[in-house]
Amino acid sequence: MAKQKPISPMELERRLKKSQIEPVYVLAGDEAFFRFQALGYIREALAGPGEEKAEVIYFEGPEARCEEVLSLLRTPSMFWARHLVVVEKAREFIAEHKEAIEGYIRSPGAGVWVLISDTIGKGAPGLVIECKALYENQIPGWIRKRARDYGKEISTEAAALLTEIMGTALWEIDQKLQAISIYLGEKKRVELEDVEALLPQAGKHRFWDLTDAIGQKKAERALRILQEQLLAAKSSQEIAGILAGLAWHLRRLLLVKRALVSGATPREIGDKVGEKRSFLLRRLLSQARLFSLEALEEKLGHLLEADLDMKTGLYDNRLAFDLSILKLCQ
Repeated sequence: MAKQKPISPMELERRLKKSQIEPVYVLAGDEAFFRFQALGYIREALAGPGEEKAEVIYFEGPEARCEEVLSLLRTPSMFWARHLVVVEKAREFIAEHKEAIEGYIRSPGAGVWVLISDTIGKGAPGLVIECKALYENQIPGWIRKRARDYGKEISTEAAALLTEIMGTALWEIDQKLQAISIYLGEKKRVELEDVEALLPQAGKHRFWDLTDAIGQKKAERALRILQEQLLAAKSSQEIAGILAGLAWHLRRLLLVKRALVSGATPREIGDKVGEKRSFLLRRLLSQARLFSLEALEEKLGHLLEADLDMKTGLYDNRLAFDLSILKLCQ
């Protein structure tokens, strides 16, 4: 029996819309979001007139009896045009009952059989849908595509910020995209400020933008970012927290810069600063290269001066901050 090449959930959706339905599918991989998505596509494709989704009967692989599963697959449903029988945690089930599964492919019944497993061996029967977790550098592209599914376009900056905050957690990212889409209403494009408005964690990530502006000596942009953070602050403690956060970020860049000067590898630098997320480590390295070692030490000194000015009352908080940002951008 000729084996079909594994396909993506996106390709599965395309085939199902053309009514290309297979008797057996294997959802293989460790990304639960893609497995859930693929199963949803299959259910929708099997629905008859007036039905939202096909009936589903679930089995757990370790307890499933192959004879019982096959009997259900070959028995027409009284209420549904076609039904779906799903065996979860099916890695051992597939290996043990491969011949029976191949027999059903050759002579299928009324039901469609879906086997779900985080891993499978070579030569798995049925059409394999790859549900592998994405690499970090694939997440922004996936976010852009998923936003289009919700009828929105998302800017590169907004997708990058979502990636920084959420990492590779597709379920959580998808929930945030749904919330943002509802929040925007008829507005079609998701901008950076939309993500910042709905994600409380976004504020601390503005330090990246602020440091970029400082490194590029763009004082006007740096002051604008600072103003946004100050306006969002609700107390003197939160204002002090902005200064402390920026100082912490510069200290981290200083550690990275010293490690770069000493010839350390990116992996060694990540271990030194405690940053395991490669997309954030790459950004730390990129920002550290904007400054000399002496410049970072000098700019950290300016922030300490601003902190002292605020505590002694020499300047009010806003003026002390503005003066420090202007010094940092020199």
